[in-house]
Order: sequence, then C-alpha cells, then structure tokens
Amino acid sequence: MRQFRGVCFAALFVALLPAGWSDSQAQGGCGRGPTAFAHCEANARNFQTVLLAVHGWNGDCASTFGSENQSIFKVIDEPFYDMDCFQYDSKKTALDRNVELLHERLTELHAKGYRQVILVTHSTGGILALRLLTRVSLGAGGLASAQNTWPLQSTDAGGLRLKAIHAWATPINGLRSWVATVGGVATYLFSPETLPDLKPGSAYLTALQADLKTLSGLLDAADGSTRARLQVPIVFYQGQSEDGIVLNIDQNAAIAAGWWPYGAKIVNTESGHTHNIGAGGTIGTPKYPAKLMEVQALLDLSLMPRLDEVFPRNISSVPGTLETRQLVVVDGISAYAHYLFLQAYTPLADFLKRLVADAFPRSQNVDDRIMRKLARSVEDATLGTMTRDLAIFCDRLVTEVFAGYQTGTANDPTRFGEGRSAVAQNIVKMLNVIRQRVNEFLASNPAETAAALPYSGSLENFNANVLKLNARVLVSRFDPARTDALKALTDSIGQYTAAEIKKAEFDKEINKFSMTNYRVLSAEDRGLVSKIYGGIFDKESSVSVPTLDFLNRQVRWLNDDRPLWTAVLEKDVIEKVVRNEQIHNSPAKFTFTTGVIKQSGVIVNTVPVSKEAVKEAHRMVVDPPQPELKSERQKQFLDAGRTSRYPAIRGEVERLGAAAQQ
Repeated sequence: MRQFRGVCFAALFVALLPAGWSDSQAQGGCGRGPTAFAHCEANARNFQTVLLAVHGWNGDCASTFGSENQSIFKVIDEPFYDMDCFQYDSKKTALDRNVELLHERLTELHAKGYRQVILVTHSTGGILALRLLTRVSLGAGGLASAQNTWPLQSTDAGGLRLKAIHAWATPINGLRSWVATVGGVATYLFSPETLPDLKPGSAYLTALQADLKTLSGLLDAADGSTRARLQVPIVFYQGQSEDGIVLNIDQNAAIAAGWWPYGAKIVNTESGHTHNIGAGGTIGTPKYPAKLMEVQALLDLSLMPRLDEVFPRNISSVPGTLETRQLVVVDGISAYAHYLFLQAYTPLADFLKRLVADAFPRSQNVDDRIMRKLARSVEDATLGTMTRDLAIFCDRLVTEVFAGYQTGTANDPTRFGEGRSAVAQNIVKMLNVIRQRVNEFLASNPAETAAALPYSGSLENFNANVLKLNARVLVSRFDPARTDALKALTDSIGQYTAAEIKKAEFDKEINKFSMTNYRVLSAEDRGLVSKIYGGIFDKESSVSVPTLDFLNRQVRWLNDDRPLWTAVLEKDVIEKVVRNEQIHNSPAKFTFTTGVIKQSGVIVNTVPVSKEAVKEAHRMVVDPPQPELKSERQKQFLDAGRTSRYPAIRGEVERLGAAAQQ
C-alpha cells in the first residue's frame, strides 16, 4: 500500500506541474485530430443530436478521451449523432465559472441547430454536469418553469434537451484522503480555485448534494408531464475498488442522505480512474466507455439527421464533402436501426420516398449504400418477432415509398439507383423478405390484416404491389439485377394468386420481357423465365390461357418463324402445359399442342412429350368446344403432323387423323 501511494503521489505531482496549452487546447478542442467537433466545423454537423464530452481536472479532450481509433468518439463505427468536446481550464478557473462556460457551449450548440445533447464526463467533468443540471432544473422556490431562460429542458420544440448524463469516476464524495492531503500541499501552488472544492465535505460538494436532494424530492412529487420534462437519466460509472483517486459512490448511503438523483443508477466497471477505453478499444470489455454500448446508453438520443442540410434539393452537383456527410448520415441511420428499427425508419419514410421518386443531383455511392443498408435492416428486423407495426412499415415501404421507383432505363443520373445494379438487386432482396414475412405474420394472425396493411388496404393489393415492383426490375439494363429479380420471382410465383398476378399485370410484364429479350437471354435466365411461366400455368385459366395465347405468337428464332414459347420454355414446362387439364380445349391450348407436334425433332427433342401432345391435340379434335371447329382443327392437326421430323409422330398423327374422319 505504501508503494502504491508513492506511485500515486508521483503521478499526482507530475499532473500538478504547470502544463503548456496544446494546439487543440488553444483552439478549444478544434485542433487537427481524427474527430471533427460540432462547434468547430459546419461539415461535422450532420445530426441535430450531439455527444458532448467533458474532461476532468488537468485533462483535455485528447488525453482524457483518447485519439485515433482508441477514442471515446470511436466507441461505435457509425455514430448516429455528432460529437463535441468541452475543453476548459480546470486548474485555475473556479468550478462555477466552468459551469457557466459549459452552459455557453450548450447555448452555442443550440444556436447551431442542435436539439438533443448527451453529456459524457470524466471525473471533475461530472461535477460540472451535475451542477449544470441543478441550475437548469431548479428555479426560485421550486422546479424551473417551462419557459426558463436556459435552452436546456425547454418545452419549446426548438429547445435543447439534455437527454442523459453518463459520468465516469465522478468525485461527488470528494477525492480520496491521500489525494486530498497531497493536493492540499499543491493546491496553493497550482490550483487554488478548484482543488479545495473537491475535498470530501467541502462547501461546494455539500451545496451540490443539497441541490440534488431538493431536485430529487421535487421530481418525486411532480406530475407526470413536469417529471418527463425535467428528469434526466444519470448513470455513474465507477471502477469498484480500483479507482485510487476519487471516493466511490455508495447508492444506499446517497439515498439515506437524500441526494441520490431521481432515477439514477450505478454501473460498476473494471476501470481505474484513467481507463478511458476498453482494451484495444474493444466493445464488450467492461471498461469505460465500452460499457456505454453494453447498456446502449447512447440510445438516450433520438435519431435526428439534418436531412435538409445534408440532402439539399437545389444544388447542381454533389461535391465530395457533401457526399461524405451524406454517407455519415446513412451509416448513422443504419446503426440506430440495428437497435431501434421502427424508431429509425418510420420518421424517415417521407425522406426515403423523396429520395426514391424525385429527380435531383445525387451521389450514386450514397444511393448504393442507402439501399444496401435498408435491405439489411429490414431483413434483420423482420427475422425477429414480426409485429403489426413492422407489417405497417413494410406495407408503407412497398405501397408508398418505393411506388415511384424506376430502374434507370432512361440513363438519367438524377434518378435513384442510376448506374448501380446493386441498388436494384437490394430492392429485390428487400421485397422478397418483406413479402415472405408479412404473409407469414398474417397467416398466423389473420385478424390483424386490416390493421397491418393500411396503405395497400388488403393482402391481395399488398402482394400485387410487391409483384409489380419486382417486375419493374425486369426492365433494368443490368444483367445481375434482372437475374436476381427472376430468381426471386421463380421462388415466389407459386405463392401468388391469379387475382394478384392480374392486379399487378405481371402476366403482361413477363410477356413483354420475354418478347423483348428472348434473343439475348442467358441459359440461366431462360431457365428462370421458364420456371416463372410454369408457375403461371398452375393458376386459374383467367391468367394461364391469355399467357399461353401470347406465347403462341410467332417470332424469328433459330432462323425460322416459330412460336415465342420455343425460345423461353424448357422441356418440363412444355410437358406441364401439354398435360394441363385446366385449360383443356381452349384455342390457346390447341394451338400450343399442335405447335409442339410441329416442333418435334427441332425444338422439342423428346418423343414422349411429342406423343403426349399428339394425344392431347387429338382429344381436342374429337371433342371441340363447338362442333363447327372440328374440321378446322382436324386440318391443323394433320398439317402439324406432316411438319414433324419424327416419323413415328407423323405416322401417329396420320393414323389418328384418319380415324377421326370416319
């Protein structure tokens, strides 16, 4: 213990030596560094929420809160708030004067458009924050009125709300006795204005505890609206028995003394007094501020991006500095959504709608990242417990937000996703997840359907909207996007009803796609198109017959005039149509089967399928829907047989044709 105190004495003595002001100190924390502070640079102001760090005695922003990646400001890779640091003269300026300067910084941040702040403090910085809180919250004879002159805690929508205080190693009970003794010797040399106020039982700390006691009692007795306005969550982080500088806080003793802040709590960590980050900056190590993320403390802040500033409407181009800011906002939204998906994206629905539907100068990198992260967030959120509110948001995404999406066929760089196949691919991915999860949820909770789908109005409309958007991607000029859309449609077409297919006009869209692209389809895409048609032919005749009729149209294929289906259907689907009893005797089915006979040995290279077509066509010749069609069908049947390259097929047609004439 004697050796430990000797080391600490030496450390404190060194700390008490006069320190020269660093470049960052001279500029109030605005020196060159890895983190841009909100009060310094306009480009650092991307949100209306800010984390304001407040260092302790003899500290500064860099030494207290770390630098480079080993920093409190890097506690998460993609912050959803801006960052600032209050740098002050902690040795020669009285505590109350520094509280006034802290208030001035908050007033400055308020003037710069900030609406929420969270204070993260070390040591004496926590004393400043607590004193600021009592000044803000207490008025003459009671709680401060809603119209107090401080911007903090005002009911004004444009005010600045103090959302939380996260205080690490706060000496509200004073410094440990050995520190106070050593400090007493050095006080008059180096810090006569500050250290005396940090001694245990000092008049300053006693008054602060008394004000906290008054505030806690008033909040406890206040009505709900007043308490909601003035209560500030406080978390004290302390290093259990390892903090050799300040006296730890005993919650029970504080409660007994009456000064324990209303709703406050203690988080014990493995930190010593100066352990500002977890080992290697690793989140999860129970040191400060790694503990911040473990308790998700930063979620005390709302998600409030500066959309009008960062995504302006009236610009001719997007400079690199603005693109960087836009990417910061996109990343922040995604990071917040990881914890609170609906709270992140629901207020941003109108912004997303504008982003998707409107034409304006944009960054393709930003479009790409927005869509990639939105798709991932939707997938993560819906893979958990699906709720009515999640279904409502998914309905809004499909029916309203992405209703204006175009796939960029006009080569217009002002449109969402232009030049980015990945954007269309992620839209397809998101749509597939949404359709599946919403349908599963409503299958288990059918009574929720009306409430869960307020934008589309019904499950049929919702599914039709999803199908319509998938079909829109088919006209993309990007092969990977088209292939992904075809894959998604192949997997899902069997789950759509004929009514949904018709409402989305998907039968027309897939036909248009086939007619436009049959010459250039890859083998993979041709197989996917065939499977999609196979799913359509399983539906009622109201959708399957018109589709088959379209595929009977003649096109130029393999150096001859042939039905379109010869270019887009594979053997298994051809056989499915031949055997399809739902469309038996329809003109489209008869034309198709005689077409199969004609193409036997050319396109249809299997005798069994050709034989099935002969049998089915003969059935429709013998038993036509109207008697007057028999002779016409007989002629078409015989003509088809003569065209076949299979002698066995020609012979079978002649035999059955002759029998039908008898």
